[in-house]
This record gives sequence, C-alpha cells and structure tokens, in this order.
Amino acid sequence: MAKSLVMTASNSMLKQIFLLLALLTTLGCAKDPHPERFPVSGAVKFSDGEPVRTGIVEFIPVDGSLTATGQIKTDGTYKLSTIENDDGAVPGDYIVVVKQFIFYDKIPEQKHDHGGDVDTVYADERTTPFKYKVNDGPNIADFQVIYAEK
Repeated sequence: MAKSLVMTASNSMLKQIFLLLALLTTLGCAKDPHPERFPVSGAVKFSDGEPVRTGIVEFIPVDGSLTATGQIKTDGTYKLSTIENDDGAVPGDYIVVVKQFIFYDKIPEQKHDHGGDVDTVYADERTTPFKYKVNDGPNIADFQVIYAEK
C-alpha cells in the first residue's frame, strides 16, 4: 500500500511538472500583440544639403493608428520607433512633421552648435507638405526642409 501511495504522489507530481512546462512553453512562444512594424529610416536635410542636426521626425497615421517617432542625429539621420527602439512603423499612410526644440537659456554662445533652424511649417500636421506611405519591408524616407526666417 505504501508503494501505491508513493506512485500516486509521484504521478501527480509528474502531471504538475508537465502542466507547468506546457504553460511556460506557451508563454514563451506568445506572439507580439501589436501590429507588425517595418523599419523606417532616412535623413532630414536643408535645401543646401546641410543636415538638420537636432529634432524629431514624427509619422502621424492618417487612419489614427500608432504614431512613430525618430530622433534626428547630428548627421541628419533618424530611425523610427513605435513601441520599441528602432522597431519602425506600421504599414500605411502618414503625415510627417519635423520638430525642433532648441533652448538657448543658460547656454554659452559658443555651445550653440545645433545647426540651422527648421521652418515651423514642417512642425504642424496641418501645414507640413510631407506625406509618406510605409510599406512592408525596409523603408527609406528622406526629407528636404528650408531654413526658418530670422
């Protein structure tokens, strides 16, 4: 009888271990719940070829889905992120804005190395001329802007 009790306890423990492993395997293979995203990168430059050195590029979806943003590096390049860093954007049509946030307070004059100022027409989704369609696969989206009037 003792042997039967040990075997029953052992079988019960094996069932629990099997169920735990099955649960962990299922959780480990869970699919990303967010829409599929594709890489989007590019450059923002002024009409004279100078790179825009600071700011963000924002892709605002026409259909109201997920917005994607990318920080402009000092060489003018950017990569879009939607949910995770550099994960790209969901396929679809977008209005594209270019925004700069430049703070001059308490920065010595010689440290102002942000490059030229982008015209504010590009910072508003109602006035920007930029549109872009993100497709499946890698996307390259380059934009040319004009300097802000001084």
